[in-house]
Amino acid sequence: MKNENLVWGFLLILIGVLFLGENLDWWHLSLHSIAKFWPFLLILAGINYILSKKYNLTPSGLTGLLIFFAIPLGISSTVQTKMNHVESRINDVFDNDDDDDDNDDESYSNETNINSNYPIELGKTEVATLKFNGGAAEFETVNESEKLFLGKVEMKKNHNFKLSSTNDGNESTIDFSMESFRKRKYDNSDSSSFDINLEKGSFSNKVKLGINKKPIWNFDINLGAGEGNFDLSDYKVKDFTIHTGAAAIDLKLGDKLDLATVLVESGVAKVQIEVPEGVGCKVTVDGGLNSKDFDNFEKISSGLYQTSNYEKASKKINITLKSGLSALEINRY
Repeated sequence: MKNENLVWGFLLILIGVLFLGENLDWWHLSLHSIAKFWPFLLILAGINYILSKKYNLTPSGLTGLLIFFAIPLGISSTVQTKMNHVESRINDVFDNDDDDDDNDDESYSNETNINSNYPIELGKTEVATLKFNGGAAEFETVNESEKLFLGKVEMKKNHNFKLSSTNDGNESTIDFSMESFRKRKYDNSDSSSFDINLEKGSFSNKVKLGINKKPIWNFDINLGAGEGNFDLSDYKVKDFTIHTGAAAIDLKLGDKLDLATVLVESGVAKVQIEVPEGVGCKVTVDGGLNSKDFDNFEKISSGLYQTSNYEKASKKINITLKSGLSALEINRY
C-alpha cells in the first residue's frame, strides 16, 4: 500500500497546484490545458508499477485507473494540438493577403484587365434568388444597387460570364456564372484552371456583386477557391448557401427577417460569420478536424451550439457548417 499512497500523493499535489494557480490567476484552466498533463498520469502509473515490483506487491488497480484516464486525455490533447496547427496553417494562407494589399493593388492596376458589367432591372421583384458560380477570385458585396442586381467583373484573363434571369410574378431568379466554371465538374480540389496563388494568399480576379435592398434574398453560391466578403447586414436574407473549396469567407448578417438560415460547405477554409447580438443563433457543425471559436455560445450537444437567448428571441439565425478541415469563427456584434 505504500507505493499506492505515494502515487496518490503525487496526484493530489498536482491537482492542488493546478487549482491553486487558477485561484491566484497564475493561469486559466481549461480541458485542453488539463489534458496536456496526460503523460504525467503514465509516469505515475509507471512509478506505481515499479514500486509494486520492488516490494514484491501485486500492482493495484491504481495503475490501470491512471492508464484509463491517460488514454482519453492523450487523445483529446493530440486532437486539439492538431486543430491548433490546422487553424494556424489556414490563417497563414489567407491572412498573408492583408499584409500585401498595397502591393497587390499596385500590381493589379499595372496589368491589362477586362472589366464588364452585368445588370438586371428591379421591376416588381419582391423575392429574389441569386445563383452564382465562380472560379478562383475575390468576391464581395458592394453598396446598394438601384437595379435588382449589378455584377462588376475585373479579370486578368478572358473568363466569360453568363447572366440570365427568370421571373414568376414578383419572384426573380438570377443565374450569374463563369463559363469555364459552369463547363467543368465542380471539384473543391481543382483550381488549376484559374489564376490563383494560395501560397501568397493572392487572387487576381475580382467580382463585385451589387444587390438591391428592397427584395427578400436567397443566395446559392459556388466558389472554386478564393476570398468572399459578404456584408449582408442591411439586407433581408432568408437563405444563404455557399459551397467552396479552399477559401476565406467573411459573412455578416443582419436582423431584417424573423428567421435566416445559413449553410456553409467547405474543404479547407477560414470561415468568419458575424451575427447581431440580439438575434438568437444556433450552430450545427458537421465535419472532421475543424477548429471552432464561437463567441458566447453554449454547447448543447456534440456538434450543436446556441446562444443563451435562442429560445426566447423573436428573430433567429440557424447556421450549419459542413467542413473537412477548416477554422470556424462566429462573432456577435
